[in-house]
Amino acid sequence: MALSWVVWRDNERIRRAENNSPSMKPGETGLPVHLLQAALILNGFDVPHHGVSGRPPVQNNNYLSETQAAVRECESRFGLPTRDVGIAGQQVIRRLDQETNAFYTAHDGHFGAALARGDAGRAVGKIASALLALNFLKANILPAPTATLVDDALRAHFRLLPPGSAVDGPRRPRTVADIDRIINTFTQIAGVLNLSATTFLDGIPFNGAKTAAESNTGSRTILFGPAFRDFTATPVDLTGGRIGPESRVAVIIHEGMHSVDDSNTSGDNDTTHFSEFEPRYNTQPADRSLFNPSSYASFAAHIANNGDPTPRFGLGSAAARAR
Repeated sequence: MALSWVVWRDNERIRRAENNSPSMKPGETGLPVHLLQAALILNGFDVPHHGVSGRPPVQNNNYLSETQAAVRECESRFGLPTRDVGIAGQQVIRRLDQETNAFYTAHDGHFGAALARGDAGRAVGKIASALLALNFLKANILPAPTATLVDDALRAHFRLLPPGSAVDGPRRPRTVADIDRIINTFTQIAGVLNLSATTFLDGIPFNGAKTAAESNTGSRTILFGPAFRDFTATPVDLTGGRIGPESRVAVIIHEGMHSVDDSNTSGDNDTTHFSEFEPRYNTQPADRSLFNPSSYASFAAHIANNGDPTPRFGLGSAAARAR
């Protein structure tokens, strides 16, 4: 029987497991295990170490005791004849495929890449406002109130001060090269977002099913998972509730920056990639802030909203997610 869930129907190993040739069992590793764990989680069976953890980050795509326990719980809850075996063969695979595909079908358009494509225009609009402000700043033709707004946004999110200012902790005077870098990065992000029909993809993020979206640096694509959603659902509420439209836009711009960054710097969680909700975000040096995806998402929101939103838009807090 052909598998129907879009995320794993073309995965050869899972297709073979569906035919018991052979079943998936403890000792296996790799992408098929990652996708099996995701299906279990989406159906309410916990796999605590699914995704990535540790330093350096390691993907826990191993069929170990906790995956086996989740499969056993699946067998029990669904009343499958192979109960307490903990091996993902035909019965487990078919039932998970059926349940997960039904969930995807019932919520079509309200999560993942489809929802993100609907949000892309709003994200591009915020980027357009940021680009207009930056280009006018560069040409020195901003009216005073708007110039103050842009100065405040550059200070808050890139730690850049007006030319001639004294160095102030992590903040330093901005240069034309700084503004050009920000303009160029925003322009490239908009390019990815404007091609969302092909650059936005569905799947299970490397970081796990509870990750809303992710992008490999320089890939020019963004992968959206089932946690990128505008609704709250059972049996498992992946992100603590729906993600509001403004927060989704922040996620899209954030991941868009990853997708166009060829420096491999923005993936450095120790010195560069700080969430806008972390205290250290506000003290990150300017030279690092220029490569922080959170800085681009928050700067665009700051300009579009005529001030820094409180709380800032993103995924760092329940209050922000609801926006």
